[in-house]
Amino acid sequence: MRPLFSTGPGYCLSERLLIPRTILTALRKRVHLGIASGPTAVRGPSCLKRFRILSLFDSIVTLDECEEEERRILKKTGAV
Repeated sequence: MRPLFSTGPGYCLSERLLIPRTILTALRKRVHLGIASGPTAVRGPSCLKRFRILSLFDSIVTLDECEEEERRILKKTGAV
């Protein structure tokens, strides 16, 4: 029987950095960087820490924040 939940290392440990750190560092010297992350507030930054690029981003928006803002807007507009 297959496990209900994954018992492997998880996606973060199997991901690779698509843009080299040197390019991100060069960009950071010229512009403010932000990132929108599908993972939650816990998982998103941990991947950025793993690649040692967390400090390069001025703004990080995670799934948690998007869902919270969506609930706020729906409540404000009476759609809930």
